[in-house]
Amino acid sequence: AIARTLTISDQHATILLTSGCEPPTKNVATDAKETLVEPTRSLLKLTLVPFHKASLSKNPQEQELLENNPKDDAKKSDMLDKAEKEQEHTGRILKFLDMFEWRLTSESGAEYSYYEAFRKKQEEPHKQGAEEHSSPKAKRARVMDNTSLEEATSIEESEIAAKWSAFKVELISPASSRQIGRAMPSPGVVMITETPALYQKVVQPLIDGIIKRGALSWIENVVTGRKEAERLLHDAEGWILNIDTKWRTHPDALTVPRSEWEHHESVADLYCLGIIKSPEGGTAPATLRDLTLAHLPTLREMLSVGPQVIQRIYGVKSNQLR
Repeated sequence: AIARTLTISDQHATILLTSGCEPPTKNVATDAKETLVEPTRSLLKLTLVPFHKASLSKNPQEQELLENNPKDDAKKSDMLDKAEKEQEHTGRILKFLDMFEWRLTSESGAEYSYYEAFRKKQEEPHKQGAEEHSSPKAKRARVMDNTSLEEATSIEESEIAAKWSAFKVELISPASSRQIGRAMPSPGVVMITETPALYQKVVQPLIDGIIKRGALSWIENVVTGRKEAERLLHDAEGWILNIDTKWRTHPDALTVPRSEWEHHESVADLYCLGIIKSPEGGTAPATLRDLTLAHLPTLREMLSVGPQVIQRIYGVKSNQLR
């Protein structure tokens, strides 16, 4: 497997995992042509604490030099070989991920699933001398196993507990090229004026292709309750209101009672999703350009009722929403 950190901050990290990177195979018996085994690419989106950052990030200065001097072989030779560096980076990420146990919390579709990662328990040695028991390594292991972030009584304990505390993960597997592209660092922003002619020639065929491939089937699964039923906030005749998957700090919808969601510390990241249902015998709008006068009553109801639902559940008033 190959692991690569695409983006990282103090709160989030996105990792690209590529597995099944096997060399081309050849059928010796039939002398058939070599066949290429397609690798499986997956995206891991982790909600972290700052202490995880050092374990997952690359050396930014060295990475910048590699990217800014792609043709300067002399400078590259002064650094670690790029392949060796990628291998070291992969090993560091896989070692970090292996330190945790993974519990499935929710599934929203064919390729989307959500987990919570808990640090693994350290095995206690049968016998341990006084000096060994008081060593920094032994003390760190005891804190990791027996102390939560809330239970820490010193700065040292809080740093150790925070480094190994649980975190939430969104897994997309297999991940498409489009999904991986969206997770890559942004090269910048380009403004385009979309004329009706450009929409009909370029955008509309693209959207039709996405619908034809079934890439929006997750929407129907959510609307009908086949997926993410625990994340449903409001179900009206023409629309629903859900907890958006981008709200990664939201309390676990399966284990935390809704009565505890009100004024929860995570409301600072509040992110809800309203979805219009497909009309009888019709299709739901795929883009803003599909909206017509017929959708106005539903849109007005969403604008009126949606904030009321959010205030009732989370205690956040409409004038605090954006």
